[in-house]
Amino acid sequence: MTILTAYVELSLSANRPDEGSKDELCLFFQIHKGIVQVCIDYCLAVNQTDMLFSDIYNYFAEDRVGQSVYLQCLEPYIVADKLTSLSPIVLKDFVELYQERGKLEAVEKCLVHMDVANLDLDQVVSLCWTYSLYDAMIYVYNRGMNDYITPLEELLRLLRSAMKPNKQHPTEDTDIGYKLLVYISYCFAGRGYPTGSIPDDRKLRVKSEVYSVLITRHTRDAADDEPTYPNLRTLLMFNAREFLNVLSLAFEERDFDNQSDGAQAHGPNRQEVVNILLALMVSTPGSQVTSEVGHLFTFLARQLAKHGQHNLHISSNIFDQMVVYLTNSEDDSRHEERQQALLDLLNAGVLRQYGRGRYDEDKLLMLAETAKFFRVMEMLYDQRRQLAKILSCYLRDPVRKTMAFPYIHGVMNSDEYVDFEKQEVERAALASLPVWCSATSLPFFW
Repeated sequence: MTILTAYVELSLSANRPDEGSKDELCLFFQIHKGIVQVCIDYCLAVNQTDMLFSDIYNYFAEDRVGQSVYLQCLEPYIVADKLTSLSPIVLKDFVELYQERGKLEAVEKCLVHMDVANLDLDQVVSLCWTYSLYDAMIYVYNRGMNDYITPLEELLRLLRSAMKPNKQHPTEDTDIGYKLLVYISYCFAGRGYPTGSIPDDRKLRVKSEVYSVLITRHTRDAADDEPTYPNLRTLLMFNAREFLNVLSLAFEERDFDNQSDGAQAHGPNRQEVVNILLALMVSTPGSQVTSEVGHLFTFLARQLAKHGQHNLHISSNIFDQMVVYLTNSEDDSRHEERQQALLDLLNAGVLRQYGRGRYDEDKLLMLAETAKFFRVMEMLYDQRRQLAKILSCYLRDPVRKTMAFPYIHGVMNSDEYVDFEKQEVERAALASLPVWCSATSLPFFW
């Protein structure tokens, strides 16, 4: 190693930068970059990185330009997992340089490639909080301290303090919110954040801990006026639709199969979450349905269709409110999403189970007609084998109008249908010629 230090000392003494032209500084940068790369490659080859971060770094740090060259040369080696740790001094200077140059994203990318066992965790956590490097902060807590809860609670606290109803959120707050949603989703799926996976012997505990944080009635050191379930409220206020999508993915996990209603100690529980969401979002019967409540009703419809009445229960009053929302003809937003949710309920037989006679075919056809749910009508008409009305659904549906011709072709050439039914479709097709003539670009199969 004395040969290496002599090489560095000699090379640097012969190539000190002058306060000269830009071209001279660029040449200096290239020369020193080559020297740094030789040093890094040599230290890695002999497994002696301690000198790289002590004596050798001190030589380069004697002037600002040389220090900058040295620190910038570290990045590709870190990202390539060749350098997995830095000394506290080098790490501090590395972060400060990149912060000055507006390249904190590169710092964060480097930190998640480092072996946290070889880092000063207190220093790294402090740097992460100082410069808002939240991905790296989560990584260090998870991998270095086996702590999945502190970063969740702290980021929820930051987001909660920044949230104001009906106000647009600054970009930084939005970034925190979306990082939280991804982190929660990864924890429930057993995935490491931002990469890797949670150790198998920790997965169940992490899911249970994250679940407990989400549904806690009050945070630690809560103020007297803190509302119940502050964490759920915060995430719903931030982006109800995306948070419910995260819950929908989480509900697919078998850990949520536990049906002990309201028993936190027994782990994740779909019914408990649904009960809390309803209590928070659906206050009084007949009240105006906000977009957030609409997202909840769509979420509930999908969950009921997937898990059935026996595994998930809501009151008949809430069920009726949900159906009214899904079939609201005055609401053009998320039309296909609401129609698909109603189709899922029909296919799963949930409407028959919950409806108790209130949602017979005639009632459903009326609701679907009013809402222009042509795929729902098609399904109901198909059960009645009313083929001409199915054709009408295609022709009236602006999204599926071009499918009318393949439908006719399929009926006329299928052995499934008798002559009377084919004649019915033929008459309906001829009666609809004016509609077809207006659609000159449609292919003709019949």
